[in-house]
Amino acid sequence: MNAMETKEILSLENKNKVFLRLLLHDDSILEAKWIGLTTKPVFFKGMDKLIETFEQYNIAFFIGDITEHKGIGPDSQQYAAQKISEYVQRQIANEKLTSFKQVMVVPQSNIYAKVSANGNTNRIKEGHIETVFTQKKEDAFREFNLYV
Repeated sequence: MNAMETKEILSLENKNKVFLRLLLHDDSILEAKWIGLTTKPVFFKGMDKLIETFEQYNIAFFIGDITEHKGIGPDSQQYAAQKISEYVQRQIANEKLTSFKQVMVVPQSNIYAKVSANGNTNRIKEGHIETVFTQKKEDAFREFNLYV
């Protein structure tokens, strides 16, 4: 088993504070680490940059780490879901992807983490997009057969 190779490909700041770090694992799995509080315009800017990076690297596997993010409103959540769905639809139409898998690393207070801890499913499959929720980044790495 080889250790994964990780490189930081982007760090976005707002008012001299990093709010989003993008890491590429083994040249195929993108990780976005959201940090602190983001206003709606700042979050939208980060999502737009994230989607640009998806396009640049033809990402089919994604880890979204929101354990240090202070939360976003329903408008921002909808924007993120819409942007990812549009990306996947474009890539499938252009025959660049057949599916997209994302693992969200969430804090314990997140409803999906609570459901998962109670032994219920933590997977949602909608069309070509599969989403997995976990509280541990190690579980996200295991989903993609990555080893630290």
